[in-house]
Amino acid sequence: KVIGENETCQDEWSSKCIFDFSDRFLPAGVFQRLVCLCVSYSETIQSSKEPVCQKGWSKIYFGSMNVVVLSVSKDGNSISVAVTDQCRASFCVSLLTTMLRKLNEESLSGSLSWKTFIEHSNSRIPLEKVRNSRELKPWTKDNITPGIITSSIDLSGFDIV
Repeated sequence: KVIGENETCQDEWSSKCIFDFSDRFLPAGVFQRLVCLCVSYSETIQSSKEPVCQKGWSKIYFGSMNVVVLSVSKDGNSISVAVTDQCRASFCVSLLTTMLRKLNEESLSGSLSWKTFIEHSNSRIPLEKVRNSRELKPWTKDNITPGIITSSIDLSGFDIV
């Protein structure tokens, strides 16, 4: 489902994950390809609702209760991720990290680089430094970092065009 240009995504969440590409840049089409991978993944989960997509942001359902909102910044140098099911926040970051790595390897010859942050109370905290924060624990559930979890996520069935 594609919605009109005048509709916006509400910032309903207290914290977000940010993939920051500002050390280089976010190439054209990477955000759209990431959204396509998320939609493909969503279709594999029973009870996922139809995604809502607009230029610059998408609302994708990973099941009936977990909504993931992806948006690209106005300057085009970062992608933010908000998740409604805080119990799945860490998994979602791991899944998106894996998808970005797949895009990087298969489409961009490894030229894409980014840093991952948690944005909370108008501050950006590097993901690796969030581990011991009780307030931000949903993003690093059980003190597992995305690098460890992502090795178990199989995206081999998702093609990059």
